[in-house]
Amino acid sequence: FVIGISCASDQAMADKSLAGSQPNVVFFHADDHSQFDYSAYGNKRVPTPTTDAFAKEALVFERAYTGQAICAPSRSMLYTGLYPIRNGCFINHTAIRPEVNTLPTYLEKLGYDVILAGKSHVQPRKQFPWTNEFRPIKNPGAPRPSIPIDEIGSYFETADKPFCMMLTSEYPHGPHFQKTPFENADVALPPFIRDTQENRAKVARYYASIAEKEREFATLLELIDKNGLTDKTVVFYASDHGASRGKFTVYDSGLNVPLMARWPGNIKPARTNAVVSFADFLPTVIDLAGGKIPSGLDGLSLVSLLEGNSEEHHEYVYGVAH
Repeated sequence: FVIGISCASDQAMADKSLAGSQPNVVFFHADDHSQFDYSAYGNKRVPTPTTDAFAKEALVFERAYTGQAICAPSRSMLYTGLYPIRNGCFINHTAIRPEVNTLPTYLEKLGYDVILAGKSHVQPRKQFPWTNEFRPIKNPGAPRPSIPIDEIGSYFETADKPFCMMLTSEYPHGPHFQKTPFENADVALPPFIRDTQENRAKVARYYASIAEKEREFATLLELIDKNGLTDKTVVFYASDHGASRGKFTVYDSGLNVPLMARWPGNIKPARTNAVVSFADFLPTVIDLAGGKIPSGLDGLSLVSLLEGNSEEHHEYVYGVAH
């Protein structure tokens, strides 16, 4: 009897088309958190209980890639559906080209609120016409600002139309916490970091910043649930790029990023080896929202993967460094 219910549920998911279903979209974006520093990706020492639990409810991508392992190019790629060289932002702290359209431009036309909550790091401002922009909150004694959780909660309480919220944490980007609950013996060093007490102490402080990011993500998920939005909202989780022997490089440790997608009743929890790209996010959201995907984007909609109807996506993806 239980097996019959499970099979029926799986069949219902397989028969349901997600394209044009107009869910809310929330994208939680960690900052400088390497893929191999997650328990969901095999590191059982690192303090990632929230993403570990989330992964059990999500489609987890093993081979997701950004096109450049640095903050502004990675984010600009996510918001434009174009590789860094094509959108113009291939040097950190620089702008996209004037003719390039972005996530808020596309989704506003499809009836969505498009909100940036947290770190921006994209330019120019006029090409990112967010419906709302909730700025990070400075906390005395903390090494980085926090996500604007009160504004996020207030928006969830009053949302009366579909929305796409890019929730961009500043953790675990350095500087890291100086005081950490983690001991040197607690950490797991990747093989390319020399095993010294000094390096272990640095990683222990990095772990404290990871734990803070996990707390932020847990608070977000609680708010989604509290406001009755869980079944109406696809939640993506990712980091912009790797940090340790990854940032500013074209090493796999920089370009291969964590990526997960959860939507209860619509996305079956699983893991996939399909090769996907940050350029895929924009066409995916347009597809979910019922829009026509513009020609000329570098990304492809992930909807078929999210529906469990495919294990194939890109044959190749590309990464650059400057």
